[in-house]
Amino acid sequence: MILPTSAVTTALLLAPLVASNPTPGRHQAQVVPIRQQRRGLNASPDTPFDASTAQAERNKVANRYKDLASKKRSLKADANKNVKARAVEPFDIQSLKKRQSSGADSLDDQSDAVYYGALSVGTPAQQTTIDFDTGSADLLIPTENCSGCGSPLFNTGQSSTFQASSQPFEIQYGDGSTAAGTLAADTVTVSGLTVQNQVFAAVTQESGSFSSGGAFAGLMGMGFPALAKSQSNPFFFNLVQANSLSSNLFSFYLARGDNTGSELCIGCVNSAKYTGNVNYYPLDASETQGVQAYWSIM
Repeated sequence: MILPTSAVTTALLLAPLVASNPTPGRHQAQVVPIRQQRRGLNASPDTPFDASTAQAERNKVANRYKDLASKKRSLKADANKNVKARAVEPFDIQSLKKRQSSGADSLDDQSDAVYYGALSVGTPAQQTTIDFDTGSADLLIPTENCSGCGSPLFNTGQSSTFQASSQPFEIQYGDGSTAAGTLAADTVTVSGLTVQNQVFAAVTQESGSFSSGGAFAGLMGMGFPALAKSQSNPFFFNLVQANSLSSNLFSFYLARGDNTGSELCIGCVNSAKYTGNVNYYPLDASETQGVQAYWSIM
């Protein structure tokens, strides 16, 4: 793809292929390296081989990882459930065909590090600002009693569709930012696209880049469901499973140098933002035990 020098365009496709090169989120989930240690059954080369001990060790390893294999099969089944490719080529929002199943959201650029935009939540809708992050999968919305949080805050008492819960939620991101609260559900809209009963973290405490005085209030994770600490479907995947999008993808146009024009296009690409053709690359889940978690490409 040929790109203007002042911008980066990224398109992400829910299918075996991903268009262009995904931009890592600012809040990458932490990856803890696992030290590999060779464990032998024999204390020394002179110790005789014990078949029963070896079998016991094999059984121990199999039991340790059987839950991971089961979760992998379950996640794969959930990811494929009700997900249908709506278009071979991504829907172009510049097309003369008017569709309600895609939408563009203008983004603000903070030092080429964070791109954030508008999100509305509740009934009647209340607007707040959200960092769109491809490296996580939870939706975080700060509420009226949030301590140290950015604004605007979501007043839960003014929404007739707000559903509270007592289930606690807390998360820490790779840059050290943290958020805590409880899980809740309400109507959420981005780019004119709406999901009812969207599960999110009703945040009551934030730190780091979320803190008061920051450019944005909350965060929307655009990664795969396997990353969600809430164990709930992310906003984009709910749209996909409801067969709500013209194309099962989202794309970013990221202007540089604090210039205007950055954009998130959900269910579409915007040909006015790039030249050339869209290139496709297979997704890669080899580093996450075969479970697709990030928009990693081969």
